[in-house]
Amino acid sequence: MSPLARLRPVPLLLVAATGAALTLVASANGATAAVDTDVIKVDRSMNGIRIHNRAWWVVKQMGPPRQVTRGSDDLGRYRILKYPDRFTVKISHSIGTVTISTRSRQPRTTEGIGVGSTLAQLRAEYDVSCQQVPDDPSRQVCETQPPDLGESDTHTVFQLTNQVVRVVKLEICDC
Repeated sequence: MSPLARLRPVPLLLVAATGAALTLVASANGATAAVDTDVIKVDRSMNGIRIHNRAWWVVKQMGPPRQVTRGSDDLGRYRILKYPDRFTVKISHSIGTVTISTRSRQPRTTEGIGVGSTLAQLRAEYDVSCQQVPDDPSRQVCETQPPDLGESDTHTVFQLTNQVVRVVKLEICDC
C-alpha cells in the first residue's frame, strides 16, 4: 500500500479553520498591509501616510500611483504621486513626504470632517485659524494651530470655497 493511501481524509472544516488562523497571524505580523483609505488623522496622517515617509513606504501602503510628476523647488528634487480618488502625495528627495492631500469626499477625520464639510462644522470640531485668500472673498484657508516644538512638524490645512471644505492637506508646518 502506498504511503498516500494510508492517510486519513482531513475534514474540510479543519483545513478552513487552519487557513483562517494563518491569515490572522500573518495580518498581526504585518504581512498583509491593509490601508484604511478613509481616515484623516489630523496633524498625523492620511490614508496611513505620514509626513517624512519615503517613496518606497508610500508605494508599499498605497500601491503604484496612476501618475508621477517630477520637478524641483526650494526643497530640491521632488515627485508628486497621484492616486485614484483625488489623493496626492508630494515627496522630496531629501526630506521624504512633504504634502499629502485629498479632494475626495470619502476620507474623514474621526469627527467626520472632510471635503464637503462646512466651515461651521470644521470650527465646531477643531481649533483652526482661518484667513481669506487675497483677491478672492469666496475662498478661505483654515489651519490647525502650530504644533508644540519637538512634538511634530505636521499640521492640517483645510481649503474652503464658499465656506465648504474642498481640499484637506497635511504638510510640514512652516511656523
